Amino acid sequence: MTYGQEIKNARKKFTTLTQNDLAFRLGITQGLLSLYESDKQEPPQEIKEILQRMLGVAPHYTSKKYNDQQQKVIAEFAKLIEAINSEKDIPKIEVKVIYN
Repeated sequence: MTYGQEIKNARKKFTTLTQNDLAFRLGITQGLLSLYESDKQEPPQEIKEILQRMLGVAPHYTSKKYNDQQQKVIAEFAKLIEAINSEKDIPKIEVKVIYN
C-alpha cells in the first residue's frame, strides 16, 4: 500500500473526517490533501509527523522528488491557484519552476 493510500484509508477507517475537515486541521487546501492521498505529491516531513499523530500513519522515508522547501513553495502556488476564481475574468496563471 502506498503512503497516500494509507492516509486515505486511515482517515476513512479511524475518523469521520472528510478531506476538507482534515485539510483544514492540517492548514492546507483540500486539493493539496487530495494530491497527497493520490500519491501525486509527497507531503513535507512536518505534515507527515502531524498525520502520524492524528491518524497513526507512520511517515515513509522515501527518496523525494522535491525537498521540504520546494514542497512548501509548490503548496503555496497550489493555494494561490485554487484561490483564483475563473468566473471573474481573471487571467490564467501558468507557473514554471526551474531548478538548476
